[in-house]
Amino acid sequence: MSFGFADAGYLDALIRQYRDACNAIPGIQEPLLTQYIERLENVRDDANMGYGVGDAMVDILGDMLCNLPESMEEARVPMIGE
Repeated sequence: MSFGFADAGYLDALIRQYRDACNAIPGIQEPLLTQYIERLENVRDDANMGYGVGDAMVDILGDMLCNLPESMEEARVPMIGE
């Protein structure tokens, strides 16, 4: 980011890949589910680079977690830096 990186195609692809990773959540069982969600949270936190990328990732992960069956994971929307 310190070099002014603003390639819209790259940033769109980054968001699409993150969405694909989040869409895999319902197919993952414990104990890997918790670790997978923590990794997605870390990626989301590290992606606070502007251009709407971080905001998109917050929305994508939050929506996926809110729609999980309660038996898989307590429904929660992790905040950035949590």
